[in-house]
Amino acid sequence: MKKLLVIIGIIILTFLILVWRKDEQWKKCNSARALLVEKYKDSRSFYASQYMNAIPEDCKHWLLKIPF
Repeated sequence: MKKLLVIIGIIILTFLILVWRKDEQWKKCNSARALLVEKYKDSRSFYASQYMNAIPEDCKHWLLKIPF
């Protein structure tokens, strides 16, 4: 019975850690997206492409959702 409780506890902790890390990733990517929209919404060519190079690779999928 104790082993079952330990296994369930480990599963719950793992789930909570994964949810927390995803939330942190979303905050980081959303702030990068907001900066891109705010700074470069009027000039869509050179400056936006230069800023895209500074965005972390794991956040670029969020930037595809920007309605230019």
